[in-house]
Amino acid sequence: MKFFKITHRAPLVQLAAALALALPGLQAQAASITLDLAGWQARGGFGSSGNTGQFVSLPTGATVTGFSYANLAFTTLGDSWLRELVLSVNDAQVPVNWLDWSPSSLDEPGSFGPASGAWGGATGSNGPFGSTGPFVANAGTVWVTAYLGYTVPPVGVNIQQGTLQINYSTAVPEPGTVGLAVAALLALAAATRRRGRAAVAPTAA
Repeated sequence: MKFFKITHRAPLVQLAAALALALPGLQAQAASITLDLAGWQARGGFGSSGNTGQFVSLPTGATVTGFSYANLAFTTLGDSWLRELVLSVNDAQVPVNWLDWSPSSLDEPGSFGPASGAWGGATGSNGPFGSTGPFVANAGTVWVTAYLGYTVPPVGVNIQQGTLQINYSTAVPEPGTVGLAVAALLALAAATRRRGRAAVAPTAA
């Protein structure tokens, strides 16, 4: 008497192929996270220890599409001008990716706001380093900070109030894609179970 294996290899390959086709069906879903800027300050150029900053967690692989600010009010100190305050959102892992924006375009000291606006909007101006545009936060973390475009002391800016909203998008499966993937996985599990039951079968010598 001989024994031979029943592998069911072809059905497994077909199911794996169906699952592979299902996974690429993704769509972008917009989301945002908001920070309170009240009490923040800027005392120097980007990275200065006197600047306020905060790490913000996003979904891994999220695309940062921009940011907006609301009810922002700040006051300059020393020789700083209003346009020299820069709000900055940076990829914490890849420092060559960032979004910078100066809420004011006025070359004068004093007070700003309360006012609202957005990165790349109709009011304000680019920071001294411009922006690299929307970027993917591969590590799922961004560094948000305020800094000054002019750094010769005495300089400074105090933010009295305002919020900053970071806008981002994530890739999520479409409903049909989820259903197809689940069905493929269930069928794959069933085929594997049948394979285990019929691992060997007798045949005549």
